Amino acid sequence: MRAVLTIHGVGTFGGRGPWQESVDRVLGPHFKCTAIKYSHYRRLGLLTAVIEPWVLAPGIALVLFLRWLHVLKAIWPWMILVVLISFIGARMRHGMCLRNFLNEHTRTISVGVRPHIIAHSMGTKLVGTVLGKYPQTRFANLILAGCVLPTDYPWQRIATLNPDRFGFIRNEVGGRDMVPVFARLGARLRLLPGFGPAGCNGFDEVVGLIHTVSSLSAYCVKCVIRGGAVAIHNVVSDEFGHSSVFDSPSYASSFWLPFLWGIEPSEYANFLELCFAAEEHHQARNWLAYSIAEQGLLDREWGWAGNVTLRSYIQQLAKIYPARVAVPQTPIGQILHKVWQDVAIASRAHQQRTAGWETQIRALNPVTSVLRSVDAILG
Repeated sequence: MRAVLTIHGVGTFGGRGPWQESVDRVLGPHFKCTAIKYSHYRRLGLLTAVIEPWVLAPGIALVLFLRWLHVLKAIWPWMILVVLISFIGARMRHGMCLRNFLNEHTRTISVGVRPHIIAHSMGTKLVGTVLGKYPQTRFANLILAGCVLPTDYPWQRIATLNPDRFGFIRNEVGGRDMVPVFARLGARLRLLPGFGPAGCNGFDEVVGLIHTVSSLSAYCVKCVIRGGAVAIHNVVSDEFGHSSVFDSPSYASSFWLPFLWGIEPSEYANFLELCFAAEEHHQARNWLAYSIAEQGLLDREWGWAGNVTLRSYIQQLAKIYPARVAVPQTPIGQILHKVWQDVAIASRAHQQRTAGWETQIRALNPVTSVLRSVDAILG
């Protein structure tokens, strides 16, 4: 199973990363999920990325105490010195957090394996820093939520130097996400170097590399015209705030699960709808509607099937299947019936988690459901 690393952001509850458990429930049956946790920004959040409170507060107290004892004649030079040291302390804290991430990555991921990444807020900054500084790190697909990287992050340079550094990237852009706005302000004031508003503005578009999609369920028109998908997409939702993607686990199951499989989420939703329609009409004995649903499954060209129809995909699999010589004609109807039946069962298993659900739920992946069905019918 492909590994997925989830990396939380800052805040009072950041050290516990509650959304990581929610995402693990959705992705865990299909991927080996590991939650990378850190406590470096747990108490005061993003403030500790600017100053080191354990240096600033005692330092100011010491200066005021010495002034009260008349040891110091002027306090402002010493106050400035304390603030500067606290700035250095904040950089050191970020370095420790970064090393923690690298150590956890090394500890949990086998040599040569490229894990998927889901990062939120400060987690996106850690991922961006690792990609920029450590050429030995390589990731598969990345999902960035509440991203605080600059809009001109050098994706082009990284991809040019080594195309294997990352796969596809989905940047969740929230129109009401104010944290990246503050990150941009901090960067302009030179308080938060390397930060930016990519979580609310998106990454700058680059021909052949970065596109922007205006809604969650829309296809990328530029990629359709181009005849192939670019590596990075800004996916915009005007109503989303900093953590809106974690409000419901259904977001991960609808968008992130197919994305990590390499399937266009809109295409995946259409596949599920047709499978559910086939089951519903079969149970209701509405044979006309049932036939329409099955024809929709068979005759559409699916990206996950190599941009061929499901009919052609099944026929291709049947030709290379060992038992094919004993089958005079590919039983496409039987295989298709089992495909939508297994998908419907997998969907219920995802919700109910009854006996045997760990095996059943794997059929939510269209490729897996087809392969299993071919094996069951032709085996």
